[in-house]
Amino acid sequence: MRRRIMCALISAAMLTASVMAGCSEGSSVSVAGSSVPDSVADTEQPTQKENSVADTEQPSQKEKSEIPEETKPVIPGVLAPMQAKKIGKVSIDADSIDVYRAGIVYTDSEGKCGVLSLDGKKDTGAKYAKLSSSTLYNDVYMTTVKALTDDEQNVNVYGAVAKNGEEAVPCQYAKVEALSERYVKVYTAEEKTDNKDEAVVYFSKNEFSFEPKDGDEMYSGKWEVYDVDKKAFVKGASGTNREDYAIAYGQFLEVRYKASGEKKTFDGNGDSVTDGRKIFSNGSYVLEINGKCAVYDTNDTRLFNFDEKTYRIYDYKEPYFIGKVGSGGYVLINDKGEKVSSEFKGLFSQVFPDFVRSEDTVYRLDGTKLFEEKYDMLNFDSVNRDAYNAYNVTEKTEVVFDKTGEVLFSGNKDTDDFGGMTFKFYKNNSAKMLYYNYKEKDFNIEADYNGEENWLLSVKSGKLCDLIDLRTGTKVLQNSYSTYKFKNDDLNHITYVYAINSINGKVNYGDFDIYTVSA
Repeated sequence: MRRRIMCALISAAMLTASVMAGCSEGSSVSVAGSSVPDSVADTEQPTQKENSVADTEQPSQKEKSEIPEETKPVIPGVLAPMQAKKIGKVSIDADSIDVYRAGIVYTDSEGKCGVLSLDGKKDTGAKYAKLSSSTLYNDVYMTTVKALTDDEQNVNVYGAVAKNGEEAVPCQYAKVEALSERYVKVYTAEEKTDNKDEAVVYFSKNEFSFEPKDGDEMYSGKWEVYDVDKKAFVKGASGTNREDYAIAYGQFLEVRYKASGEKKTFDGNGDSVTDGRKIFSNGSYVLEINGKCAVYDTNDTRLFNFDEKTYRIYDYKEPYFIGKVGSGGYVLINDKGEKVSSEFKGLFSQVFPDFVRSEDTVYRLDGTKLFEEKYDMLNFDSVNRDAYNAYNVTEKTEVVFDKTGEVLFSGNKDTDDFGGMTFKFYKNNSAKMLYYNYKEKDFNIEADYNGEENWLLSVKSGKLCDLIDLRTGTKVLQNSYSTYKFKNDDLNHITYVYAINSINGKVNYGDFDIYTVSA
C-alpha cells in the first residue's frame, strides 16, 4: 500500500511537471522563435498556414462532435446499488488468465500466450511466447507481446496489442513503449556493445533499473515513434540515444533530444508545429495571435476565446482548464470558457468534477472547505463518478464522501485497526477478512482478499462464489461461479467482471462470462 501511495504521488508530480503553461507562462511544448503573421483570417480550424483566433460565436455541442455527459441523480449519503449486465462468454484453451489495464493475457496448455480485448470480443489467438515478469510491460494503452521464435540471438521480437485486441505493433522490436493509444516508441537493437553510452537497448537482471549496469546485455541501435492510427512512423521522430524523451498529448507528439537539448513537436499529420501554441496534457491548446487568444481541443476545434485581462489559461486538469487571474489567484474554467469556481489563492494540487485539493485539504468549487483536516491525496471514483476518497499519509486518516460532500466512511488506520485504500476497507478477524458494508455502516462482509480497485467482492457461498456490492451489501451475482477477476476501465467508465466457471469443482480459466457492472 505504501508503495502504491508513493507511486501515485510520483505520477502526480511527473504529470504536473509535464503540462504546459498558458499564454503568458512558459511552455514545455511550444516551439520558441516562431513568427506570427500581421493579419489572419477567421477560421474554425487553425493549421500551420492558417493560425487564426476567430471572433465568431462559440461552436455548438454538435459542431464540437461532443456528446453531453448524462448527470445521474444524487441521493445525499447513499451510493446507488450496482447492477451486472452480461455482455459475452469466452471459451478458450487457457490454464491461466491475467487481467491487465489494456487486455486479458491468457496462457494455454502448451505455454503459449494470447491476448483478449477487455470485452472479450477480440482474440489474438495463442500465438505469442510467455513473457517473464521483467519484460511483461502493460499499461493503459497497450499489452506487450513476444514472438514465438527459436532464434535465441534475435532480441527484436517484441510488439504490442491494443485495447481492442488487435496487434498494433508487429513483433519485430527489442522494446516497445506505448505513449498513448495512438503513439508507440519502438526500439531496434542492432549490434551488441559493452559501452553503456552506446546502449540504446539493454536487458538487465535488475527489473527496474533506469540505466545499463555491468553484466547487462547491451545493444546499439535506434528508436522511432510509430503512429498506430496512420500505421506509419512519424518522420523526424527518431534517434540513437536511449535518453531521448517522447511524450504524447492527444494528436500531438513532443520529442526532446538529450544530447542537443532540442525539442520537436508534431501534429496528427506528422507536420512540425512551429506557431508557438501552448499544448496541454489532453492535447487541447492555447493559440495566441496579435494579442488575441483562443482555446482549441486536440481535434483543432475552437472551444472558446478569452481575454488575458480577465484570466490567462495556465493549465488543464480534467475536466477543467485552470485560469490565472490578475490578482495572482486561480479559477476553474469549463470548455465553454465559463468560470465554474471561485478564486483560489493557492494552485490546485488535484482537480475533480465536484471538489479540489488545494493547500493540503479538500474544497468545494465555491471555495469553502469541505474538511478542516489536512489530506495529502484526493481520489475520485472515475468509473461511477459519484464518490471521493481523501487520505492523509502521515496521520493514516481516511474519509469517503459522495458528490454532495456527505461522509460515508471515515477512520484512522492506527487507532481503528483497518486496512485497505480508496473505497474498499477491511478488518482482520482471526483468519477472516471482514469488509465494510456502506449500507449497514459496519465491517460485516466476510470475503477473501480482492484487491483495491473497485466496490465488488468475491464471497464464497458453498463451493461457488457470490459477487457482493459493498455499497449495499447485496448480491450482484449469486452462487454461480468459482471465482471472479475485476478490471476498471477508467477512461471509458466501465468495470469489467470476469466470472470464471468450474469443472468438477476446479477453476476453469478458459471458460468465463464477462459482465459490465455499474451503479
